[in-house]
Amino acid sequence: MISALRCAGSGGPLMERKAEKKILLFLVEGLTDMQALSLPVSHIFRDYNVRFQVIRTDVTSDESVTPKTIEKELTGRVDRFLAEYPFVRKGDIGRIIQLIDTDGAFVGPQYIKQAGDRRTAYSEEEILAKDKERLLLRNMRKRTIVYKLVHTQALKSTIPYEVYYFSRNMEHVLQKDASDRLTKQEKEAYAFSFADRYDGNEQGFLSLLGSDELNVPGTYEETWHFIMEGTASLRRYSNFYHLFRQLL
Repeated sequence: MISALRCAGSGGPLMERKAEKKILLFLVEGLTDMQALSLPVSHIFRDYNVRFQVIRTDVTSDESVTPKTIEKELTGRVDRFLAEYPFVRKGDIGRIIQLIDTDGAFVGPQYIKQAGDRRTAYSEEEILAKDKERLLLRNMRKRTIVYKLVHTQALKSTIPYEVYYFSRNMEHVLQKDASDRLTKQEKEAYAFSFADRYDGNEQGFLSLLGSDELNVPGTYEETWHFIMEGTASLRRYSNFYHLFRQLL
């Protein structure tokens, strides 16, 4: 199973000139996001050719990215995907889905305090920041970029686009691990464990995402309004289930 998982999101039918199914392209921050989600998501969305493009950074927090340049930044990632598969054309991509972590970015300044030990730590009520002023700036930058993305309906002019969140991050949502200091190896172990748990158990995967514990109900816009209020972006929520309700 693991060897198949490592290959998920690359190769295969994309080498053909014309894809029989529209591509559902996921833009994710890290490799472990793809490792955790590619199998269950691919099995559920059988009417699509599911592909993952790993960005390898959080573009919503990147100091070089602004609300004016974020669409260009994401378009560049899509262009990179198309360059990797020269037999795929723009029209083969049916929808682009970006998955991001909230990182507590929507809490007000009253919930951010200077850490006495100069180490950043998150809880469901506040952030103790290594550098309070820098974290305030990061949150402001991330909020403005994400707000722009929530109101972006298409990339490359015509490809439908939506962005979904895990709060505070994917490990917090999927593994109930709120630690801020997971190693790369620990994240990878979590990802493969999650993929194993839900390989062939698509209903269990959907039940998890749609549970009252995690799921934010409402319209796409309402799920974003919810996570931007109070301390919600520090708590364990996701609106990813909305995508499945929409497409299934």
